Amino acid sequence: MSHPGLLLRTSWVAVALVVLALLSVRPAGAQGRPDSLARRDSARAGVPADSAAKLRALADSILLEDDPDDDMSLDVPVGIRQSFSVQSLNRGYTIGGNSIAENVGVVTYRWRAADWRLSASASPLRYAGNGTVISGAPPVSGRLDWSFAKGDTLRVYGRSASVPASLDSTQSAALGLVSVSTIDLESFSLGTQAMFGARAAFTFDLGNDVSLGLRGGLEVQPKPTGRSSVYWTGTTVLAGASLGGLAGDLRWSGSVDFSRSSADSLLLPGDSVGRNLFAGGGSLSLGLQLDGPLTSAGDASGVLGLWYQRPIDNDRADQPNRLLPVGDTFGAFVSLDLPIQKLVLSPTLSISRESASDDARTRLVRYRYETSSWAMNAGAALTIPLTSRIDLTPEAGATFGGADAVFTTQLGGGGPRRPGRTSASGFSSSVRGWWAGVELSVSF
Repeated sequence: MSHPGLLLRTSWVAVALVVLALLSVRPAGAQGRPDSLARRDSARAGVPADSAAKLRALADSILLEDDPDDDMSLDVPVGIRQSFSVQSLNRGYTIGGNSIAENVGVVTYRWRAADWRLSASASPLRYAGNGTVISGAPPVSGRLDWSFAKGDTLRVYGRSASVPASLDSTQSAALGLVSVSTIDLESFSLGTQAMFGARAAFTFDLGNDVSLGLRGGLEVQPKPTGRSSVYWTGTTVLAGASLGGLAGDLRWSGSVDFSRSSADSLLLPGDSVGRNLFAGGGSLSLGLQLDGPLTSAGDASGVLGLWYQRPIDNDRADQPNRLLPVGDTFGAFVSLDLPIQKLVLSPTLSISRESASDDARTRLVRYRYETSSWAMNAGAALTIPLTSRIDLTPEAGATFGGADAVFTTQLGGGGPRRPGRTSASGFSSSVRGWWAGVELSVSF
């Protein structure tokens, strides 16, 4: 069996060689050290802290205008058009008596011009839990954005299938040990099928520093074959709207987004349960966010957000790769960027909760469940400029929370005198976790 960090070593050697090459060929007359905040925002694949990365993505629009990775309008240092970053991230979570570990390496490349932007990323990983080890990779993704007018953008994008592209029962059970929406793991995307899509966003100026954003998109996943479990959404329609503006130096925005997918359960002849791990239907997402400077000089900034996500017609919510069924999720987060001389300290704090319930009945059987989970994530990242073009960003954080569930099955029953046989099971467990990582980014 390979060592947990073996998947990441090759990437780090490659990055070291790239860095040495860039340092040796640095052009004469290159600009001095650019601002750490601007360079970090233009070069990074996401926000520094792991907990905030997920929550910002949920709180912001799933499309373009408020995309946390959307740096088209950022005031980046002159001369920086490309960036390359490698991140090593390690996580561990325990729910009750079940513990898992994940080791991830994230490689990201970005290129930007006046109206164009290109990005690609890949992330080999190793997941271990319940005596099962999965070595593979989430989907390799890429996208191309064209800003054809101020505030109007067209995006085409796609991703490969994950490795593995399907999951057997042992792998699904291993992921299901801790798979809840209130904690973050890259391994949750294993079993995902290839996808390609397009999205467009349009902005309308309403005056008084207020703008309206309308957006829509279409994603397509070819139907998979085989008999193993897969996560397949079929054809997905996306739509959303946002309203944003300025209140002094603060920027405020509110958004609503809707998605609807056509995928069925992938039921095979002779089977009673389909092999599609997607819960079905779609979702409705709401978000509210404030961001802006914390000082008059504008050298420190913060983001405060609230978000809510509700599944729609997810009639397959209880899946074998999840500890708890999919349910309503909501939360709040705050993230700060605090310069310390030439360094940038980025603390984050977030809290989220998910709850689900269902009552399914047939003529002879009644099945009901009530589940919930919550988590508080606290962490920090420190951006360290090594040279005018190279940043090193270590990060660490911890998770605290809980999860509980009650599953009840009633067989038979014909009235008060014949209540039938009832069986119940469930659990109530604490959630504990941690993450630690480091990222090296090069801008040129």
